[in-house]
Amino acid sequence: MTPILWLLRHVNSTVMARVVEEAMKLKRDFPDFVAGFDLMGREDQGRPLWYFRHELSMPSDRGLLLPFYFHAGETNLEGSDVDQNLLDALLFNTSRIGHGFALLRHPVAKELSRKRGVAVEICPISNQVTKLVDDLRNHPGAVLMAEDHPLVISSDDPAMFGSSGLSYDFYEALVGFGGLRSNLRTLKSLAINSIR
Repeated sequence: MTPILWLLRHVNSTVMARVVEEAMKLKRDFPDFVAGFDLMGREDQGRPLWYFRHELSMPSDRGLLLPFYFHAGETNLEGSDVDQNLLDALLFNTSRIGHGFALLRHPVAKELSRKRGVAVEICPISNQVTKLVDDLRNHPGAVLMAEDHPLVISSDDPAMFGSSGLSYDFYEALVGFGGLRSNLRTLKSLAINSIR
């Protein structure tokens, strides 16, 4: 298991530049150990990705590979900075979109992420606890699953939500997103996406 380096998104650009510099060095020195880089923390309480556009462009400007795995679009407020993070994450060639709840409101971003094979990391229990959705049958993940968009199931912060593991999130996704047609093939597909 290779770790994703991360930083809380409320820092300033000076701190971000220093950490991206360090992440590039670690990725160069330990390519099989470091998977990439992400910004963590609640998007609505931190800075949007675009605020760090210069710092996040440093790897590509220098011709270095530092894959990004951005949390983006964990909102139901259209037009907000958090909503915009989804598009910016794709502009920065993210390898994964964490949460991506707002993806359905951005058809071009949705199609681009599907064509690129950018998995959306869905966190069913977290999305219910944070009140993004009450009924998982109405979760954007149900539409994405029906459209065969690559999905990955995650527990987000299980200890914080009183959950005891990923199995509950898989169950909720299976029943809530897949409905009556869900079966073992659905679970297999979600597990293969996680490995991929």
